Amino acid sequence: HPAEVGDQLNPPGDVEVGLVVDAMADLHAAWWGNADDPNLSWVPYMSDLPWTNVEASFAGFWPVFKENLGHTLNARLRAIGDGFTSKIPLLLERVSKGPATLIHADCRLDNLFFGSGPGQDELVVIDWQLMSRARGTYDIAYFLGQSIEPERRASIEMNLLRRYHSRLGEKGVTDYSFEDCLD
Repeated sequence: HPAEVGDQLNPPGDVEVGLVVDAMADLHAAWWGNADDPNLSWVPYMSDLPWTNVEASFAGFWPVFKENLGHTLNARLRAIGDGFTSKIPLLLERVSKGPATLIHADCRLDNLFFGSGPGQDELVVIDWQLMSRARGTYDIAYFLGQSIEPERRASIEMNLLRRYHSRLGEKGVTDYSFEDCLD
């Protein structure tokens, strides 16, 4: 396929970032208010299996990570990691509560193809194996955290959240304030 796959080691440009935010808003808006549809019972909430395994997985991998790469962490990051395992269930429960929609759940550059020629889709999203029911902002946060370098992310994230929220409104999502989106 002539499209170009995103590269985790090569951060995307502003146009590509905008395409991803818009595509996630379109996906989320399409399923907004329908996450409890019985036809979707096969799609887990993030408070269900397999997500509930994340706590045990992190608890097992964190000591190994610290042993091998702990020297790359400052004291604040090490403390966050040390206390994170106990917070995972609450995080998963909170992100599963409404407004729930369908999410990709692994929205990062390696799962995105960007069209590079006439007649091509601007963006194709692959690898839907983790698709879940949760708050749509999970996809946005995951994408920004996985695919944008921290300094740049800090300077653009509020504008991107406003873009996401605005796009949801354009697609018919109502009764969802920007403050709810931030939450």
